Amino acid sequence: MVEGETQATEPMEVDETLVPLAEALLFAAGRVVTTAELATAAQVEPAAMETALTGLEAGLVGRGVALLRLAGGWRLATRPEFVEPVRELLKPPAMRLSPARLETLAIVAYRQPVSRAEVEAVRGVDCSATLRALLELDLVELRGRRQDKPGRPLTYGTSVRFLEEFGLAGIEDLPRLEELES
Repeated sequence: MVEGETQATEPMEVDETLVPLAEALLFAAGRVVTTAELATAAQVEPAAMETALTGLEAGLVGRGVALLRLAGGWRLATRPEFVEPVRELLKPPAMRLSPARLETLAIVAYRQPVSRAEVEAVRGVDCSATLRALLELDLVELRGRRQDKPGRPLTYGTSVRFLEEFGLAGIEDLPRLEELES
């Protein structure tokens, strides 16, 4: 070979057993995975995995999912034209809260961390079952114990799911009580 010439490389042949393995790995990962990670998991060279990924990408044309290159890696994703039907399928059912649960949740949200006795003092009724239900719905979570009260009662606060369900970035995004009264 003459100095300065480059040797033409032939495209690597696709190992047909590696294509479904790459697909299975990407499906199971559910996140962006680098070629190196896939090659390590499959116990092959990165170049062989890259070739398999190119084959998988071509094989998915016209299917419901696509192989995307994202953030330095690969990910299986729903094709853009199918996003809305998939979103509709995965949409969680609307959460229905009874007036008692909603009132208890509001007290917890605005006074957290709050003990059961403090919630009951505001509502004027026993709230144990309601708090238990809100815990099961993952709208409320235990925050610890009140050290300054006899018996060190448990305290409650809102959860991440509460923020998600009510479309809040943080608890500070709750409307101020003065705003609600007007």
